[in-house]
Amino acid sequence: TSNSTAGTTNSHNIGLWGHPTWVLTNGDPSTASGNVAQPQVSGPVSLDDNAAGAIGNTSADSTNNSTDSAGGLSSTTGVGSTGSGNFVDAPVALPSSGAGNGVAGIGNAATQHTNNVSSTAGGDTLTKGDNSTLSGNSANVPPAGAVDVCGDSAGGIGGAAGSCDNNVTSASGGYNGTTGNGSAGSGNIGQTPVSIAPESYGTAISGAGNATSSANEDKSVTSGGTPNSADDNGTLTSNVVSTPAAVPAQVFGDAVSAVGNSGVMTDSDTTTVAGGPAKATGHNGTGAGNIVFVPTSAPTQAFGDTDTVVGNGSTLTDNQTVSHAGGDSHSNGAGGSVAGNVVTVPLQPVDQVFGETGDAVGIGGSNTGNTLDSHAGGDSTTTGDYGSLAGNEVAVPASVVNQAFGDAVAAGSKSYANGANDSSMTNGGELNTSGIGGTGSGNAATLPVESDPDLFGDVVSAVGNGTGVAENNSVLNNGGDSFTRGGGTLDAYNINDPLGLDVDIVDAPVGVLGAADTMVEDNSVVNNGYDTEDDSTMALPGGFGGRMGYGTVTPDFPNLPTGALSNMSAVPSFGAPAPSVQSAPVGVGQLPGVPSVPSVPLVNGGLGNVSRLPVQHATTTPMSAVHSVQSLGNVSQGLAGVSGGSGISGVLPVHSALLPRI
Repeated sequence: TSNSTAGTTNSHNIGLWGHPTWVLTNGDPSTASGNVAQPQVSGPVSLDDNAAGAIGNTSADSTNNSTDSAGGLSSTTGVGSTGSGNFVDAPVALPSSGAGNGVAGIGNAATQHTNNVSSTAGGDTLTKGDNSTLSGNSANVPPAGAVDVCGDSAGGIGGAAGSCDNNVTSASGGYNGTTGNGSAGSGNIGQTPVSIAPESYGTAISGAGNATSSANEDKSVTSGGTPNSADDNGTLTSNVVSTPAAVPAQVFGDAVSAVGNSGVMTDSDTTTVAGGPAKATGHNGTGAGNIVFVPTSAPTQAFGDTDTVVGNGSTLTDNQTVSHAGGDSHSNGAGGSVAGNVVTVPLQPVDQVFGETGDAVGIGGSNTGNTLDSHAGGDSTTTGDYGSLAGNEVAVPASVVNQAFGDAVAAGSKSYANGANDSSMTNGGELNTSGIGGTGSGNAATLPVESDPDLFGDVVSAVGNGTGVAENNSVLNNGGDSFTRGGGTLDAYNINDPLGLDVDIVDAPVGVLGAADTMVEDNSVVNNGYDTEDDSTMALPGGFGGRMGYGTVTPDFPNLPTGALSNMSAVPSFGAPAPSVQSAPVGVGQLPGVPSVPSVPLVNGGLGNVSRLPVQHATTTPMSAVHSVQSLGNVSQGLAGVSGGSGISGVLPVHSALLPRI
């Protein structure tokens, strides 16, 4: 036996397919040679520009600019070998910072921080395992994250102000490519990309003082990429197992007041991407080209919420989140045995709480907008023509979406909650296969499971005044159509069997010795399984979908207006905005710029007599025929029973479709 290998680490190497390569080695032809195991870690970790004062005054102002990188694209081969050309790749990108936070005991603390960070670990991995045994396999664990505690403030008996401008890019791993042509146990890929962004920023907490926070964040976290393996005429080759997960886990833009005042202004733009499309080939193979794909998109966020005990709190928060995991899956099992099969289980748990207000003996207001783009998995395509137990597809897309926004609780207080939700959520997709001339091939089964319980536009008021405003423009697509063709033995069966259950609590005002007013627009759409024009859909009780290929759709109501709350600038503000750190004085008892929220609207008598206004009832009227009341002038003058005319003015649009419930 002759073994030979050579290895270098240098970005000037030229590896497979002509790519510049950081690690370059090979094991052709050899035994247990040309294997690569490479941990790569990229930071940085920083703790700076925080101000804390027990008794006295303190301030801090700084800027951090960091660029970190570790490793890069790696290349090896195991052609004609045994146990050679395999990868174990573990790049980690995890920049972490704690900065721009202010804490005051008895005194004043003020901070201002700018953080600009780029962190990259690893890159693509390329190998070959053709005409070999147990070679050219690739195992990849490329977690990427960005941990930040930034722009938070806490005031004891004094004033605290925190300000942070946070711009972070974190990326680990990349494309994983291999082949296993004519081999045994070669060219397989396993990857677990995880993209996560755990953090807290722009949050203000006041004890017996004043706390203000402002934060702007632009963050991108990417983990891994596409797994791609190709095989012809192999045995136990070119199989792919991929479990990408995107998890934006964040708390930001919240205001909490015990006995004091808190004010927050936050703008967040976060993108988390994990993995990519899964590709494999098992043409004329045995146990080859199979895919197991479990992508997860799990946005978990609490933002733009206000809670007060005895004090005033306000928040103005805008959130834009992109959470993508995986993508389409593609294989080919034509002429193979137990080849080209695809099992995909896309998961989409969404938990968001935003634009909520709860107040006791105080004044609280929240104006919050949410734009969410969540996507797990995608379409699946394969074939099992002239194969045996080949080209079959099984998909179990599961979505559980919990969104709560625009709810107010007032106990001896004034509470105003405004939440605008614009969410696009897609989980899984279509299945497409065939089993022409095969045996037990080309079958498609999709079992979409969906639950979308939401809570928005509700008010509970006890000896107080509460107002809840909510606009919901959300679309949830779970699963999709399934297609197959063929006529062999146990071939081309198609099952599409959705299961869904939704229980929403929406537009529920409850007043006990107080005023509770709501304004709600719901344009939500849920597609579970697939849409069909066939009237024979079997509708089961409790929101369960049809059987054997018939999905369920919650239709959009065509006569409801859209865009009523799309312009966040049009929502009434609560006093002065949170002051910048520059204006936070040092050496005085309190911060003069903290909003006292004097102009929260007090709604005592509903919206008065609206009988003269045109009413568009929920019928089948097409959208083109709907007319909304776009201009009522000053609402406080045109509607009876609204005190505090300066609190609600003509900037808040009123639509006729919202008025019949008064």
